Amino acid sequence: MKLQPGIHIAYKASVCHSTTLWHRRLGHLNISSLRLLQEQDMVAGLPEIKAVKGVCEGCVLGKQCREAFPREATTKASTPLELIHSYVCGPMQTTTKARNRYFLTSIDDCTRTHWVFFLMHKYEVLSVFKRFKAIVELQSGYKLKKLRSDRGEEYTSMEFDRFCEDVGMERQLTTPYTPQQNGVAERKNRTIVEMAKCLMLEKKISFEFWVEAVNTSVYILNRCPTKALLKKTPFEAYSGRKPGIKHLRKGYRLYNIETGKVIVSRDDVFNEDACWDWNTQEEKSVRIQITEASEGEQGHEGSSCDSVAQCGASEVLSSSTEIYYQERMAGPQDINTPLKYKSLVEVYEKCNLCIIEPEIFEEANEEEA
Repeated sequence: MKLQPGIHIAYKASVCHSTTLWHRRLGHLNISSLRLLQEQDMVAGLPEIKAVKGVCEGCVLGKQCREAFPREATTKASTPLELIHSYVCGPMQTTTKARNRYFLTSIDDCTRTHWVFFLMHKYEVLSVFKRFKAIVELQSGYKLKKLRSDRGEEYTSMEFDRFCEDVGMERQLTTPYTPQQNGVAERKNRTIVEMAKCLMLEKKISFEFWVEAVNTSVYILNRCPTKALLKKTPFEAYSGRKPGIKHLRKGYRLYNIETGKVIVSRDDVFNEDACWDWNTQEEKSVRIQITEASEGEQGHEGSSCDSVAQCGASEVLSSSTEIYYQERMAGPQDINTPLKYKSLVEVYEKCNLCIIEPEIFEEANEEEA
């Protein structure tokens, strides 16, 4: 530094105390916390904190997260079928007897009434949705206007897009990896699955009947209260009449274990506090009663049997015929397969048999000889 003589110059050393600098020094602490430290005099040496314009690149790279979603929808449909939420749940781990692995739910945004359909494959969504659209429009008298769904291939196919364009229906597709935008359908599916699991686990029902449990859960939930409606059930909001629940005990779908078929009946008696144990199998036995002819009856004149052999053969034939018809009435079973196995100990106990074991070596040696 060169100073000219005769000129008086004073230099002052200063340090820049910018808010951005202290923001970096304190580990990219947010501005509101920095201002709180300075205003409450929690630390010494911190200068005045001023507003900062611009974006801190370090904070964006290290702190960026997903934006929060609103807890409640800002808008809601005012008429039935104005907006339908749709979602496909599956594949399930257990395939039903009808080979179904998925179920499709459709929820009305206005009344929160929901419908369920069961699928074997996802490509069936379009045909099922067409059937659903025709049913609800005929029943309610309204037109389906908007459909909200995720971006699954079953909803974004060319056939689905062409169908929506032909009927003039608006599509609302969610952002990828953002199931919260279709939260009505997502939450409803969780509620349905939870109720179905409770029904099956309490009564120890096999998971291959999950279709029956899901269908029953949807039917019940349409007649249960929801936060989206005030003092109304979805059924009443959609149909305009209050639902009844007395009919829940007036019809049943029954599964025949022997035939593997489902029948519908109303004349049944149930013990709702008990459950069927699917792991146990009832043992069935067939008793064959063969009568033995006495010596006097064998030699009796005018007897229908000429000999003892003929009598025995006729008795065995009649017993076999009776057993055959009993098997046919009981169900489709193999009559050649024994219905109950018995150990030799049980057989020996019912026979007049006495086994004497040798007591000394000489007796055992004589028996072998």
